[in-house]
Amino acid sequence: MGSASKLGWRTAVLGIVAVCALAAVIAGCGGSGGTTTAPAEAETTTENEGTTEPTAAIEPFETPSTNWPVDGGDYGHEFHSSLDEVNTSNVDQLKGDFMLKLESGTAAKYSHEENVLAINGKLYISTGEDDVIAVDPKTGKEIWRHEGNLDPAISSVCCGWESRGLAYNGKETIYNARIDGKVVALNINTGEVEWETEVFNWKTDNATSISAPLYYNGLLYVGNSGSEFLARGRVTALDAETGKIKWRFWTTGNGHDPVADPTWEGESAKLGGSGLWHAPAIDKKTNELIFGTSTSGPDVNGSKRGGEDLYSDSIMAIDATTGEYKWHFQIVHHDVWDNTVNSPVVLFTAHIHGKDIPAAAITPKSPWVYAVNRETGKPIWPGKEEKVPQAPENKTWPTQWIPSYKPLVPMVITDKEFKEASEQIRASEAIPNAKTIKIRRPPNNDPAADVYTPSGTKVGAAVDIGPPVGGTGWAPMSYSPENELLYACGQKGIGFSAQSPIDGKFIPGEVSLGGLLGAISFNQPGYLEAVDQNTGEPVWTYHMKNAEGKPESCYSGSVTTAGNLVFVGKNDGEFVALNAKTGEELWHFQTGAGANAPATVFESEGEEKIAIVAGGNALAGSTHGANLWVFSLGGEVEELPGLEKAGEAIKHAGEEESAKEKEEKEAEPSEGGEAEAAGAPNAEAGKEVFAENCSTCHGATGHGGNGGPDLTTMPKAKEQAGAEDQVTNGGGGMPAFGGSLSKEEIANVAAYVVEDINGGK
Repeated sequence: MGSASKLGWRTAVLGIVAVCALAAVIAGCGGSGGTTTAPAEAETTTENEGTTEPTAAIEPFETPSTNWPVDGGDYGHEFHSSLDEVNTSNVDQLKGDFMLKLESGTAAKYSHEENVLAINGKLYISTGEDDVIAVDPKTGKEIWRHEGNLDPAISSVCCGWESRGLAYNGKETIYNARIDGKVVALNINTGEVEWETEVFNWKTDNATSISAPLYYNGLLYVGNSGSEFLARGRVTALDAETGKIKWRFWTTGNGHDPVADPTWEGESAKLGGSGLWHAPAIDKKTNELIFGTSTSGPDVNGSKRGGEDLYSDSIMAIDATTGEYKWHFQIVHHDVWDNTVNSPVVLFTAHIHGKDIPAAAITPKSPWVYAVNRETGKPIWPGKEEKVPQAPENKTWPTQWIPSYKPLVPMVITDKEFKEASEQIRASEAIPNAKTIKIRRPPNNDPAADVYTPSGTKVGAAVDIGPPVGGTGWAPMSYSPENELLYACGQKGIGFSAQSPIDGKFIPGEVSLGGLLGAISFNQPGYLEAVDQNTGEPVWTYHMKNAEGKPESCYSGSVTTAGNLVFVGKNDGEFVALNAKTGEELWHFQTGAGANAPATVFESEGEEKIAIVAGGNALAGSTHGANLWVFSLGGEVEELPGLEKAGEAIKHAGEEESAKEKEEKEAEPSEGGEAEAAGAPNAEAGKEVFAENCSTCHGATGHGGNGGPDLTTMPKAKEQAGAEDQVTNGGGGMPAFGGSLSKEEIANVAAYVVEDINGGK
């Protein structure tokens, strides 16, 4: 169920990574969009009553210690804690205080990327189902839960259903920006709704919000994603007390923006993408929001949007009170590669030529970290505008900013990699001439060409290093002021693109890329790279590998502490601690599911603790679950034996039976006769499996969704054995689901694909 053909964006990314990614689209998503709050179960609580009220003394501009009150720890997104009780000398003694199964977002369309908030002795978590959960870190018990009840029909989510965190006003309210375009304010003590506002309508706008909202000085800021769906980017400011919308800043210009408006041809800015994947940082001194923006839209086809396309692929600042434009630095001009700036901005002070420079750094999908002076928006590390290869029919920009410091990955496309990319291009149905199109291969070790060789209807398809899955996909950087190092999580990605003769059009609920966009696979060699804050040069590299020593992608954020530690999660469920100065691995712990979220460091009853949600990731194709772990030096809970056993204990949404109960039931003869007792495929049952696991990529009807291929064009999807083999073993850009779905589920979903979608009955 999925192959490299028609790799229109996330077939190499979604498809490549998580086509059919396990997701409870129907059973796991709840009702039609209303929200409800459930109290804690009786066992959780008289001891908790009256203990959750916070104070207004929390200062998010300070490096966090006792509390972690904002996504990233502080308003500078340093992902750094001043605590040092846990350090290089004793981190190997860390054990779990507890593991709490959140039972939310456990199916494959969900990604657990949430950064947990720690506020006055309580933890607050948002999940991909937009459930918000309060947990007591002393007992490991749930205090209250606000259920998101998202509409399972939402179709404009690009790359997995996720929520990257919450906002807090320093008093009694936390905020959640939801996938469906609503923002909800919740009482921090009870989870009760204080107000709810629709910031945009996902049905008509194709926009979603997966980033954490941000509270500052009475306003709540919300961004939106959806560039792949031609959703126009914006920052929306709401009155935090009432939910009333105060102003919007459009990241593609607004009709009277003298900087951005002239850089978009015709009316193309209205479909220009340039969304926000993360909450802004705040520079208190200048009263500015600083953030990164995503790619232009349509991603691959720039023929109707001539110009630089500001403010796409940029790091920029606006006034936090009024939304007035302050400055920008565009990392990629007129993007036709999907070189999105996905990660959050990190604020720090650089020391260059004897001067202190207020700086802001960010990582896109290209293989560098970029840093600018946050007073001017000018780069602080060396580089220059250089000529790059052109495709006039795609109206490419003549130059790009090329850093002169070393890239984070080898700038080499091997013969094997080029062959794999070429085979996927040839098999694609996203472009009409895939079988005969010319394929451009840039020369190795030429950064300008390796990253910025464009495709075009005349010059042909292009193979590049970086986007759409290279560099930093979304994962937050962390920062160590003690070591003056930034830590960037990324990977070497070999991607490809091909401009279609037909430019992308806005269609509600549908991806519109304007051509072919993909990568040879998602799981390409990943790394955690330490970067000198004053030069941009890499200092050390930690290679991400699984238990078998095979490379895996780096798809979680990192967190540092004053104990000279950096924590990072891995796809194989390992949560590791490294020496922040040298990169030496000092500790690891098996969490039972993909550890793809950044950790939180906080203090509880005088003891340093580390929290992380290990729940897997739709794009990384890592094992799913929803395991909230809290660690300390006084913990007694040992690591889990591995992913497989841990996974057996986690039910997919809608399942009522335990694995053991299911096995026992399957072993019993049924009343349906010999064929049914032997496990004959059931297409009707497979329909639900498809909805829960496959529709997020292949579409609700199997005719193509968020970049996933049309299953009626897949030869193996037309016969039972072939479909079962594809689902079980993956291949052609699709991950294997033999370890995630039962044999019965695989047989049933294969029958549904063959009989209903392909009419093979």
